[in-house]
Amino acid sequence: METAVTTTDTKADAYRALSNVALMSQLEMVHHIVKTYAHTMPDRALSGREIQRYYNNHNGTHVEASSLSPRINSLIAAGRLHRLSTARPCTITGKNVLPVCLVQTQKPMFEGKQ
Repeated sequence: METAVTTTDTKADAYRALSNVALMSQLEMVHHIVKTYAHTMPDRALSGREIQRYYNNHNGTHVEASSLSPRINSLIAAGRLHRLSTARPCTITGKNVLPVCLVQTQKPMFEGKQ
């Protein structure tokens, strides 16, 4: 008798297979990409597909947007990224998305830079 394997099972197995070092590397890379490239967008934010494009170009490898989505959500939960409440068309897919940006801090205000 065969047991059905669902996509959820496969994704969960793939996530468990990631080492802590690989997971942190992906998280830091996503944060770095938003920090480096979001300023090029009118709303200073990037969609998941836009992050994927920069990630693939930067690493020279292909990663699926569905693999980056949990990293983006983790960074949002950790308070390092913020999802905008105003939708805009993704520059890659043309679909309306709620892009992410860096969380604004008050540090520049205290350094005399506003």
